[in-house]
Amino acid sequence: MSRRPRILLSVVALVVGVIAVGTAPNGTNVVDPFAVWGAPGEAVEGRVLTAEVLGARAGSELLIADGADAPIDSPGVWLVVDVELTAAQGWLSLSQTEVQIDGSDYRTSPIADDTALLTLPYGSDVPMRGSLVFELPEAAIEAGTARLVLRTTIDDRLDSVPVISLDLRELETSDEVSVEPPVVVSPGAGS
Repeated sequence: MSRRPRILLSVVALVVGVIAVGTAPNGTNVVDPFAVWGAPGEAVEGRVLTAEVLGARAGSELLIADGADAPIDSPGVWLVVDVELTAAQGWLSLSQTEVQIDGSDYRTSPIADDTALLTLPYGSDVPMRGSLVFELPEAAIEAGTARLVLRTTIDDRLDSVPVISLDLRELETSDEVSVEPPVVVSPGAGS
């Protein structure tokens, strides 16, 4: 083989190698969860959870539906996301669910444990409606957009996770937002 084809072959091999290295997954994103994207009003189906955002509200005081306590103040703002969720298998916890805004992650607040929808206790294919509660700094609401990431486990590597985009500019806002207890949705009730 003459010198010219060897050089050309070497250059081609080098270019292919650079492209392969440049596009290969790195150590962190090789096992990241697979985001299944959606918008409010759409059913977004992951491997273990189907989710639909029915609406979102924000306010400086949180009122728990049973009325036993006075409203709970926040130095920031309460974000209440109304959802319909269906587990595909067994009992699920939603304590790892978070809202991502401008690089910051905010987990569901345990403040309304008995009223907020933090678990799907009835097993597979039993849809429930309820609210997820997040306490955010006021500046976070002004960011404009957020992502609701419905994680059901601490370790969600290589799993599919419903992610729903939220437009914070379209939030229903008031001084007080209330949270009703979660309910089982009867078949055929629709959204």
